[in-house]
Amino acid sequence: MVMTQMKCDIKDINLAEQGKNQIEWAFKDMPVLKRIQERFIKEQPFKGLKLSACSHVTKETAALCVVMKSGGADAILVASNPLSTQDDVAAALVKYYDIPVFAIAGESVETYKSHIKEAIAHKPNLIIEDGCDLVSTLHSEYPEIASNVIGSTEETTTGIIRLQAMEREGKLYVPVTPNAVIYSQFDHISGVPSSDSTRGISVSKIQILNSLLNQLITMRNQPAQKEYTEQDGLNQNQMESLIQKYQSQIQFEMEKAEATGYGLAGAMPETGNIVNIQL
Repeated sequence: MVMTQMKCDIKDINLAEQGKNQIEWAFKDMPVLKRIQERFIKEQPFKGLKLSACSHVTKETAALCVVMKSGGADAILVASNPLSTQDDVAAALVKYYDIPVFAIAGESVETYKSHIKEAIAHKPNLIIEDGCDLVSTLHSEYPEIASNVIGSTEETTTGIIRLQAMEREGKLYVPVTPNAVIYSQFDHISGVPSSDSTRGISVSKIQILNSLLNQLITMRNQPAQKEYTEQDGLNQNQMESLIQKYQSQIQFEMEKAEATGYGLAGAMPETGNIVNIQL
């Protein structure tokens, strides 16, 4: 455990400068979150409340924790997946933002569980989670602390399934709001690009299909490009077939999203543009 002015468990505090650069870079590509931070600084909606976040310890999660702290929350962060932990980001949160972090890339299962317990020992009023390990452990081992929690969010489908099982068994004692709509809007659709340029921008399947569809329609409606497309091995009939295929896939994804109860925020098709194209 790294010795600092606060209790934490990170790999190396000397990585903090690099992590700070990563967090600042993330903020540049998260304008919505930045605007929320400006509002939180003025309104202090979480003043006097404790927050335990159990999520991927990345620059994006770090930015969220910084914003919550700006809103008055007494925040702590632990890893929901040790394989995704960015040690430099963890160090930066501790050194530059005064947010305790318990996360080390590649940590053992035993260490992971001990970090979950640190988040519970924080006695949170609010929980942000990815996977439900924190809420599950809180309910099964520390039910007396669960009474402190006034609200929690869950990001993943896996976590939601676990929560639904707890609810059916009458063992869910805290209100939980699935944030899949927010997640799909600001991660999959707005996206944060990868700093190493290896993954590009995270976009939803809907956008990918829509992009392909729009390109095909443009090609179909411009006869001047006919010679080029045929040379490429893509004739008019093939384009029509692909357009219909992508239309069907988009419709399928939309129906699947609606069936989950969350939908795809910001990804609804516009009539005549995505789904109802006149062929």
